[in-house]
Amino acid sequence: MLSAASALSLALAITASSAAAPAPKPGHPSQPDRPLSQILRNLGEDIKALPSADTAIILGTGAGIAIVVHPIDDNLSTWAGDRGPSSYTKLGRTIGDGWTQGGAALATYAIGLAAHHQPTAHLGSDLIRGQFLNAIVTRATKVIAHRARPGGSEDSFPSGHSSASFLTASVLDGHFGMKVGAPAYAVAGFVAWTRVRDNAHWVTDTIMGAAIGTIIGRTVTATERTRRWTVVPSASHDAVGIYVLRH
Repeated sequence: MLSAASALSLALAITASSAAAPAPKPGHPSQPDRPLSQILRNLGEDIKALPSADTAIILGTGAGIAIVVHPIDDNLSTWAGDRGPSSYTKLGRTIGDGWTQGGAALATYAIGLAAHHQPTAHLGSDLIRGQFLNAIVTRATKVIAHRARPGGSEDSFPSGHSSASFLTASVLDGHFGMKVGAPAYAVAGFVAWTRVRDNAHWVTDTIMGAAIGTIIGRTVTATERTRRWTVVPSASHDAVGIYVLRH
């Protein structure tokens, strides 16, 4: 696990160090979103935007935490196994499931279209493109890492429930700020914990899943984050002030 995480972190960090920060997507969000008919085009744009300093920092932080926490993987798995099934973890399995997350993204987009409410449609569009890219990155990493789960089955690293949940939280944070992002991250953290409590994943799987989901969510909402704050110089009779306005 450590070698796979380190290799993935190093590869993206090197790429990010040689790439400029991604430019905001043109026409976004004033132009109509077409996340389904333009899914391959959007995928290409988002993959190109992934290498960035932001990606390197989050991935490096996640990998660093995973390396530090790795020694307790076995202890937590033993602890969870000794306590047997838990009643509350079913909620986490349901919330973090790919069908639930993808269905919520499609429903948000459909509601926005039906109500002719462009901000809602745009949110759904970002969720769709984020979940699509997240599924590809998570699956590819699982194949490369080939780590066994605590129970012995395959595809443990990273946790797909964690990456999908943190992707949604990151997109919500990008659109609405931490007033919505904070509770969304808390829900995602709950989902990640239930995967450990169910003994379905090592805790390091959930940490890296959280990092991947957060990175992709921040990538697809890059324009939202740049639109949220504007630095405006303002002259007065005795000084020049700088104000930060929120949109």
